[in-house]
Amino acid sequence: MELSILLMEQIAKLFLMIFMGYAVVKLGLLTDEDSKVLSTLVLYLIVPSVILNAFQVDYTQEKVNGLKLAGIASLLLLIILLLIVNLIGKLLNLNEVEIMSIYYSNSGNLIVPIVTFMLGEKWVFYACVFMGLQTIFFWTHCKNVLSHEKGFNPKKIFSNINIITIIIAITLFFAKIRLPEIITGTLDSVGAMIGPASMFVTGMLIGGMELKKILTDKRTYFISFMRLITIPLIALLILKISGLKGWNKDGEQILLIVFMAVISPVASTVTQMCQVYDNDSRYASTISVLTTLGAIVMMPLMVLVFQIKSTGYAPESNRSRFMYVWGTEVGSKSPGGSDRNRGGMSSEVVKECFYTLRKPEAVSGYCSDSHSLSLPNRRLFKEYEICYTDAGHWKIFDHPFVEGDPFSEADFQSGIPKMVLSEQVATDLFGTGQAVGRQVVMDFITLFI
Repeated sequence: MELSILLMEQIAKLFLMIFMGYAVVKLGLLTDEDSKVLSTLVLYLIVPSVILNAFQVDYTQEKVNGLKLAGIASLLLLIILLLIVNLIGKLLNLNEVEIMSIYYSNSGNLIVPIVTFMLGEKWVFYACVFMGLQTIFFWTHCKNVLSHEKGFNPKKIFSNINIITIIIAITLFFAKIRLPEIITGTLDSVGAMIGPASMFVTGMLIGGMELKKILTDKRTYFISFMRLITIPLIALLILKISGLKGWNKDGEQILLIVFMAVISPVASTVTQMCQVYDNDSRYASTISVLTTLGAIVMMPLMVLVFQIKSTGYAPESNRSRFMYVWGTEVGSKSPGGSDRNRGGMSSEVVKECFYTLRKPEAVSGYCSDSHSLSLPNRRLFKEYEICYTDAGHWKIFDHPFVEGDPFSEADFQSGIPKMVLSEQVATDLFGTGQAVGRQVVMDFITLFI
């Protein structure tokens, strides 16, 4: 939830930057045509600085493995989504600007600062993997579509400053070459302009348009829906069934970064390329501003869905490493025997079959039921969900404790009935969340807290 709130705040900041660019034009300080200079700076100077600086990190096998995972996940999404979006474009008769707007996300201008602020600089490395691969798609697929050029010219592709930068950045990383501090510091300063500069361009272009047209164009709302809802849901499904998160100990975090890169608003690069190659840049800007506005709500929501479905959170922070066994089945050993008996496991079965396993990090058995809890001298009737478990439970689940500690293996083996209460249950029983040292009664058995 915290991540979703921070996302909302960051997107709101970018939207305010769009407004600044809009105001500059409306006040007559600049014209919307002046934004072309700024677009050129973003495409050919600022973005390369971000990419190059992101790969200036220490070479470790951990980073290499994470790089592979981010690369595979990014490429998988880029290829599958390209096929899906092109199919949608043909079925719905969408124009080239609409197709590019649905497909290309703001993976650099938005995600790089978001990852930096919320997760830390070390994670920007993985964010740039998707941005780097998408940059290749930008200067091959997107450029050809928006410029109406036919075929691919390898010379033009590999002479592009962004492609050159990606190649240099990866080479320096694997060669374990660190640039001097004065260079990396400069790159960092220039790259820091990526968010404001890109948003200023969008705002300046909108300043040359009629706001009424932006807000009343029903078609842009449909494109925004595809960009912010349809594409994220498809991407979530792809990542869920891919099984990639188990490839790396940081797999969940890396995939979350890749997912955020995919679900962001329309790439400002689409607008900038439309401007450079004399396509419909104003229409691209209209879609950009609507998706940016919508992303304030939709991106945090989609991240929350991802976290619920794919990422562990307290007390199940290690959910990706969980394996549940809900019951057992006993069958006949005789050939052709059809006798079957399914049901839960006894404590002895859990001990014999699971406590003895060596590979799992921790093993715990539990069962639950509803019971009323009372105080030693006072009968109460409210029922609560009670979980019966062992000391291994506290190695698997990371419950935060208001006071006291979980019971230990020695406590469990002693046979002395002990109980851990939630703060809410403690408040119900005692009028306060502080209950350590007190007693409760369940089924005429006194339990120590």
